[in-house]
Amino acid sequence: MKPKVKSLSEFQVPDSSSVEIQILADIISWPETLMEAERIISTEMFTNDDCKAAYEALRAKSRKGETIDITSAFGCIDRNLYINGVTKMLINASSPSTVLGHYNTLKAIHVKRQCYFNALEMLSCCTRASATVPELIDTMGRHSERIRR
Repeated sequence: MKPKVKSLSEFQVPDSSSVEIQILADIISWPETLMEAERIISTEMFTNDDCKAAYEALRAKSRKGETIDITSAFGCIDRNLYINGVTKMLINASSPSTVLGHYNTLKAIHVKRQCYFNALEMLSCCTRASATVPELIDTMGRHSERIRR
């Protein structure tokens, strides 16, 4: 039996939007975990620009020695994101260990997203008529190295 060929539209880009919002709620609930967040995740892992800006704002507050809590975070997070996203996620930040799990989840989704885009680039190379086998192997090797870093 011939295997079913899948179309590219069947493969969605890994989405981290809900985890990004959760991480903001986590930092507000457990600000002492921010140092660990900075060890595990980076700003470029955020795909939502509002979440990225909020993460940076919370980091800046922490670097200045300012308190991070529900009230102080309101001023540095997009109002709509705060009201319709972050406040609803506060309940999921039940302990520092669950928070660390959320940080690791974002990192894993980020790696999957990198693999996804690398696979698209390799697919593009594979379907180019002028591509040589050594070029394909080299492209695959470069992408593997990028992901390992």
